[in-house]
Amino acid sequence: MRKWDYWPLIFAVVFTLICAYGNIFLVQKGGILDNAILKKDDPYRQMDKYVKSVFAGQEGVMFILRFPGRIKNEKDLKSIEEFHQEISDAFPNRGIHSLANVSNYRDINNTLYSDKYTDTISIVFRRNNRFNFDIWKNQVKSDPGVLGILINQDFTHAAFILYLEKGYDEIEVFREVVQFSEKREISELEWFIKSEITPKNPNLLISGWVVGRGLIDGALNADILKMLTLGIFFSVLLFYFSTGSLSQSMISAFFVILLSIFWTRGEIGIFNFLGFEIRERVYVILAYTNCIVQGISFSLHMFSSYNPFSGKIFTKPLFLEGMRNSWEICSRRNNSIAKYVELCSTLKQRT
Repeated sequence: MRKWDYWPLIFAVVFTLICAYGNIFLVQKGGILDNAILKKDDPYRQMDKYVKSVFAGQEGVMFILRFPGRIKNEKDLKSIEEFHQEISDAFPNRGIHSLANVSNYRDINNTLYSDKYTDTISIVFRRNNRFNFDIWKNQVKSDPGVLGILINQDFTHAAFILYLEKGYDEIEVFREVVQFSEKREISELEWFIKSEITPKNPNLLISGWVVGRGLIDGALNADILKMLTLGIFFSVLLFYFSTGSLSQSMISAFFVILLSIFWTRGEIGIFNFLGFEIRERVYVILAYTNCIVQGISFSLHMFSSYNPFSGKIFTKPLFLEGMRNSWEICSRRNNSIAKYVELCSTLKQRT
């Protein structure tokens, strides 16, 4: 070989190493709605940015604690206070809104009290020096900022609203919420196949757009992994049935299709590192699907041209030969039956 014939191989190896670094260290997850339009001077993107700068709404995640026997005593209020503290410890830099930190303003004997709704020793909830649940319940019902927002009408669910800061990372927040709910650390590998939340506390429910979009992203990523695996598996079979060469089938699947997917994902990280707002989102499945389609087409044309030139002749697998022979026999039999039926109908018309 001529010395410059090695340059394509050297370039491919170097580019693969760069993409490997991009795959491992540079790729960042992106939410479904994060910078969906990459063109910075696009009028829709500019208008969206302007509206968000003027009307900066605050998103949140809602934790809902279910009480199957209803909230009915001091123990239940203590549970609300303890869970509020758990959220506060897990998300120390974010605001929380619940019964545990909402003030109950009451004027008693010309004295203004602002105790929290979970403060069972507060004088505003006591009768005969003891906590009275009926008084607490009536005061909750009379507060429109609490009933229907932080506690439902039949006192079976209490809500805890976690407020998110402006410019938060959607995927990062989603993962923090899931790990808090499941009370465990989740590995990076498991995130690729995780598509549901299973809280350790069976009475804990989670709501919010961040959680919904995170679950959609997780479910689609799991589907991407499964579909890519199936796509590569079936491409190996199709190549083998088409060319009769197992080695060429493996080369096409792993050194053309799989490598192109690896390069594509690595380039996402590299472009993001260079300042382009490109993240790995669910839409990437279209690029990976295109890698499979284009890889199959390229490999078929490449080996169809290479094999006759190199003098290599591969026989088709016996399975395909058997199917072809069976098809020919069936086709001949069907043709014979059709001709016989046609002859009988012609004789019947003449008689």
